[in-house]
Amino acid sequence: MTYLRLEVVGPRMITVVGGVDLVGDDIEPRIAVRLREIEARLTSSPAVVHSVLSLSAPDEPSLTPEGSQPDRDEFR
Repeated sequence: MTYLRLEVVGPRMITVVGGVDLVGDDIEPRIAVRLREIEARLTSSPAVVHSVLSLSAPDEPSLTPEGSQPDRDEFR
């Protein structure tokens, strides 16, 4: 992820907004489907009332510490 913002909207209720840095070279329709699947997993939590994920620009720094690789299966 390039950025992640959690907004408290009520007692035990949050909105998740994030810029996602996906690994690989997938085509846009599949990326869109993956993002919607991740959003669905996030909103399956009773505390998450809304989630919005979008792609990060290639020049944006990643939140992943330099040198470490994110778990590719984390959101599959």
